[in-house]
Amino acid sequence: MKKHLSLLAFLSVSFPAIANDNTPTIRVETNLGKGCHIAATLPKGEHSGIGSWEQHLGAFHVEPLPASWKSNMGEMYFSRECMDSNHPELMQPSGILNPTTKKWEKDPDYLRSYLTTSTDAHAREKIEEIIETMQVYDIKAVNGHGWADTHIYLNGDQQTRQGYMRFCIFHASKALCGHGAVGYVSIPDSDLTQHAIEILRTIEFLPDVPAAELVKP
Repeated sequence: MKKHLSLLAFLSVSFPAIANDNTPTIRVETNLGKGCHIAATLPKGEHSGIGSWEQHLGAFHVEPLPASWKSNMGEMYFSRECMDSNHPELMQPSGILNPTTKKWEKDPDYLRSYLTTSTDAHAREKIEEIIETMQVYDIKAVNGHGWADTHIYLNGDQQTRQGYMRFCIFHASKALCGHGAVGYVSIPDSDLTQHAIEILRTIEFLPDVPAAELVKP
């Protein structure tokens, strides 16, 4: 829990099921280097894709959003980074991998222990509220397994604050991690959490190839 948690709480809204509306999709792939050659399925859009290392886009990007999502966010944009799964700067979840169920779950005791010693006084004051509202999702991807959690920054104007999601998907010795906005705190209908989760579930780690082989003539 090395990044962000001192500022986090969950965006407390209900999430509607993703509509089965036959939205066109595309399968995209990129070579991120460092042993991460990945693919994912995204809604088809003018600017939908995964930025490659050479393009410096660094993100899962869906723009425009499908009309069926009925969100006013305008776009879905998630950073992404490939790291060794034991890298000291790897984003840590707000939960643990349950050794019995093999699923990522919220760990209130760990959260409470961490927040008690946080340098953020507001977070220390809101410990129980954060624990109650924090949400952790177990993500089973095509050939990887990981977590996503949702939160909002505790400070800032209520009308402009956004909810955020962080994630890491693990495959062998690698981890694909990222974060991005999923909705406005003041507009529950803008929330993209479940759509983001569905995209994360389509992530596939492909056999590694030199980056040059993916460049089209």
